[in-house]
Amino acid sequence: MKKKSKLQNFFKMIIENKKFEEILKDLKIQNAPEYIKNILEILEKEEICDKNNKNRLEKSIQKEFDLTLKNEAENKKILKNEINIFSDGAVSGNPGIAGIGCVIFEGLEKEISRENKFLGVTTNNIAEYKAILLALDNIAELKKEGFIKNIETLKFNFFSDSELMIRQLNGQYKISNLKLQKLAMEFKQKINKLGIKNYTLKHIYREHNKIADELAVLAKNKKIIKSRAK
Repeated sequence: MKKKSKLQNFFKMIIENKKFEEILKDLKIQNAPEYIKNILEILEKEEICDKNNKNRLEKSIQKEFDLTLKNEAENKKILKNEINIFSDGAVSGNPGIAGIGCVIFEGLEKEISRENKFLGVTTNNIAEYKAILLALDNIAELKKEGFIKNIETLKFNFFSDSELMIRQLNGQYKISNLKLQKLAMEFKQKINKLGIKNYTLKHIYREHNKIADELAVLAKNKKIIKSRAK
């Protein structure tokens, strides 16, 4: 019954011409292609909506389904030969006891490093900055150990669920807090010192940052992890 209700809401939003990304977010759908595929299969078996809308809905869903698959394929192609870094901070209260974590991938699937660190008492924003700085320290170690070579020619993608930090580091938001200004400057200095010429900073939702989030929570509870690819 729940499934049918969710589908009806999905169709209602399509009829209202609501943006597809907003629909997925509103319905808390994480695996869009698989979910849309299920909808198409159900449409073939049940009369969820009236016949006048059914054909149009099928076409609309199929179009978005194809577009989502195309975007995923393009993203995989883009990220395949790049270094992808995920970082996160976890704080109990703000300020409060904090931990940070980061995980680094070569391409999409080959994990080459993960690490976390206990911070003590700090704010959420400082923890997010400290997490991305921990990732840069990790990259420096990986370079020294030979896990990452030809760093000047590689592209690095930094992912975080802190929209504020990402926008600040991208120059979209002004940084008024003096402590955050200092941390942002430290980020740029480390980037330059490492010789990273090509990098992006991207905001992602928390559900797509699970490993770094789990590492940060473990660190907050003083459970420290540091590992390298074998």
